[in-house]
Amino acid sequence: MAHHKNSEQSKIGIVDIVIGLVVFVLLWAVVARIAGPEGFGFLKGRLTPEYATEMLISGVLILGLWAIMGPLVMEPYLNAFYERESRTSGLAAENVVLKSEVEKLKADLAAEIKTARLEGVRRRDEKVAAAKKQALEIVDSGKKVAEDEWKVFDKEIISLKKGLMGSIDNEVSSLSSEILKKVLPSEISSKYLH
Repeated sequence: MAHHKNSEQSKIGIVDIVIGLVVFVLLWAVVARIAGPEGFGFLKGRLTPEYATEMLISGVLILGLWAIMGPLVMEPYLNAFYERESRTSGLAAENVVLKSEVEKLKADLAAEIKTARLEGVRRRDEKVAAAKKQALEIVDSGKKVAEDEWKVFDKEIISLKKGLMGSIDNEVSSLSSEILKKVLPSEISSKYLH
């Protein structure tokens, strides 16, 4: 529909040529009057009758040539011009739609990136919490093992201590007996030792 309207606008008709011819002849008459032999001021006599005739014939020939060549040259140019304008306006509208789609995609992408970041932070926090829990479990397990080993070691030390104390007591007793035997006479030492 728009293309049909544009082709109607681009047609150059005979009426256009006739109007152009009338306007040209009127302008020629004004120029011939002002610059002709009976003209005004400094322009008076500048346009000779021969030059005025040449100018009129040239103008008529140009308009006649335009009547023939105009539809062949101007119509395709105007059609191409209107078609280009139509495409440009169509492309501009399409460009606006594409820009809005790009903006929407940018917003969606920003939302996706934000969601991915939050998900990454959540997963990292979960891993950190799990690692802390595992570390605490390992520490607790280590403490329990250490406590168990310490209890065993403590029992061994107590047992060794008792053994050593018993051994020391026996040694002291035996040394005491020996000293008493050497220092005291045998009757007295046997009295105190038993």
